[in-house]
Order: sequence, then C-alpha cells, then structure tokens
Amino acid sequence: MLSCLHPCSYRRLLMWLPHGTAADVTTAALTAQMYLCKYDDPYKWQTPCNQVPFQLERVNKGQLLLTVPSLMPRQHYQLKVAGSQAIRDAYGLPLEESTTYFFTNEPAADLSYPKLATSASVMVLEPDAQQRPLPWPVVYRGNGSQD
Repeated sequence: MLSCLHPCSYRRLLMWLPHGTAADVTTAALTAQMYLCKYDDPYKWQTPCNQVPFQLERVNKGQLLLTVPSLMPRQHYQLKVAGSQAIRDAYGLPLEESTTYFFTNEPAADLSYPKLATSASVMVLEPDAQQRPLPWPVVYRGNGSQD
C-alpha cells in the first residue's frame, strides 16, 4: 500500500506492509516483483506507460521506501506488484498482486527560496533519505533570480 496523499508531492514514497515480510525476503526480491511506469499523457489513461527506474529500501519491518529520482510534477504513474508464492509475509501468506495509480502534484505557487550565503551561482536542495524530503528539488541561482 502506497502511503502518499493524492496527489503525491515527493520523490520518496513510503509503502506500508501491513503484515511485514518473512525474515528471508530481500528488497531485491521485492523490487523484482514491482513495475513502476509513467503515462505519456497524464490526462489519458490509454496512452503508453513507460517504465521508470526506482530504488527500494527497507525502513523497518512494516515499511519500504520507494525512491524515484525521475518522478516529475503533474504526471500520472502506475505501480504494479506481481504476486509471488516465493515471497511471504510474516504470517506465511504469499505476496498478492496489486496495482495503484497516482498523480504527482506541482510545486507550490508560493514556494520561496533561501538566500545564498556563498558566492556559488547554483545550489540544488535535496535532502538525503534520512531527512524529511522537500516536495521537489529546488534549483536556485545566486544572482537574485528564482528560476
């Protein structure tokens, strides 16, 4: 279950595993069962859905973190999980097939940028996975422009 409120505003998405996984289940095995794609046209569901690369890591027994560096604002995505008899939850039940669809939000219209304290001309703000993520990476030019 993907726990992002629609529309999603982050490139890191938490996935909730209600029963967790068996001790021997690896993130590589789970990743192999997952397919993430972006629709060519976010407003037409019948357009092709092209695969998007992602990384998967275990946060704790009941949560996975799906990191998608190429997630873009105002787009439509689909995440499919294929069922598997080899992947079991903590109760010994097999992984069930599921599909979810989600949209991504656009950056906030009132987004304000930090003032640069250095002479650098460009700064990209993207916290690591251990911090609360920004809605989108922010690129800032030190010349006073907020492009």
